[in-house]
Order: sequence, then structure tokens, then C-alpha cells
Amino acid sequence: MAEANTLRMVFQAAQAVGDPLGVWETPPVRQPQDEAALELAVWQVALPSSPRSAQRMLTASQRRLQGANLALPAAEARLAQFASYTRLSGLQYSSPAASQPAAEASLQIFLRRTQSAERKTYGLDDLIPQIKELMEASNRLAQNIRLSLASYALVESRQTGRLLGRTRVSWLGAFASEWQPGDEPQHRRLHRQVVLQALATRQSWVRIGLAVAAGGASLASATLGNPLALLGVFQFVRQVIREFQENEDPTLRG
Repeated sequence: MAEANTLRMVFQAAQAVGDPLGVWETPPVRQPQDEAALELAVWQVALPSSPRSAQRMLTASQRRLQGANLALPAAEARLAQFASYTRLSGLQYSSPAASQPAAEASLQIFLRRTQSAERKTYGLDDLIPQIKELMEASNRLAQNIRLSLASYALVESRQTGRLLGRTRVSWLGAFASEWQPGDEPQHRRLHRQVVLQALATRQSWVRIGLAVAAGGASLASATLGNPLALLGVFQFVRQVIREFQENEDPTLRG
């Protein structure tokens, strides 16, 4: 079997690369040496030694997931509205709105600058770092979606290096868990939360991918084939998710 691709849960205010939820650290997906080898997504969580701190850690990630799930329908609706009133006149996108929310304003600026850069021989250099970051993050997300859907999942939780639980989730959704001898009920509760959050993450990633694709399609006529428009939509969805997460957890602000 090919070496497993590991996704590790992290808890930082900044979004983890490749995870718009800001919950999982997602290293580049390893290419199996044997093309026929089965890929395996390993979800690993290292919990603090204190049960109370461990619970706070999982509660924080759960808030982020909740914020993302609330954000996605709103992001789709806002993108549809943005597409309905956005028009391209020359190289400038115009909107009848006197003021826009931050995500819409950022998207309009991104579209205008990339459309201008596409039609001219200059103007792209100062956008390259932003475009590079968006391309890396969106590609990583696509890899994570593919890996998490193409393989069964192995979810592991540890506390100060000690394995609390290991659960295998089949393609059909069957669970098989391994427990340590003499473990305590609180350890099983914590591990079950980890498993549920891993599976909820997979669903959220797919929804983000669909929201970006739908947003890109709705903007297709306004962007006149701008090849970078989809990156702007991805940035928009990330920004809306961030807004909702900050409302769910004010400690993420600033």
C-alpha cells in the first residue's frame, strides 16, 4: 500500500493552506509509487493532555465547521446577486450598489485587475503573489476533495502521544473503531467528536468546491472568459466563510 496521505488538525486564526475551514493542515498529496496502490486519507488529531483543554480545542473547530456550513448558502446567494448586477464596461466592472460588503468589493477589484492584466502586457506583476497563493490553496483543496472521496478514511486521535482511538470508515459509511485497554469514557467521547468533525469536513469541502464552480458559471458572461475569475470566486467564498466563522467565534477576529 502507498504511504498514507495525512491530514492533521490545527487550530490557528490564519486559514491553513488548502483548507478554507482553517481546521486541517493539509500537506501536498503524495503520489503513490504503484499506480494501483490504494490511497488512504489519515486524519490525525493531537489533543492537549487536559480533558477540559481537549474539549475546548474540539469545540473551537466545531464552531469553524458550523460557521462554514452557515456561510456556504449565503456565499452562493451573494455570488448570484453579484453576477446579476456586475457588468463589464471596457475594462471596468461597474455595480449600482453605492457600497458593497468586503467580500464583494474584493472580488470586483480582483476581476477588474485580472481582466485588465489579461488584455494588456503589464499590470500582472503585483498580482502574482496573490494569484500564486490562490492557485496553491485551490489546487490543494481539489486534491483533498479527491483523496477524501476516493479513499476510505482512517481517523486517529492522540493525547500527549497516547493513542485514544482509531476508526476506519468504509466507502459505504461503516465504522470500525479500535480502543486502548483501560481507556476512559471521556477518551471515547473525544475520539467520536474527532471522527464526526473529519466526516463533516469532507462534506464541507465538497460543498465549497460546488459553490466555487457554480459561482464561476454564474459570472461567466460578465467576466468574458477571464481565466482567473474562478480564483476570485474561490477567494470570495473563503472570505465569506471567514466572516461567518468570526461571528461564531469572536476570538478569530483581528
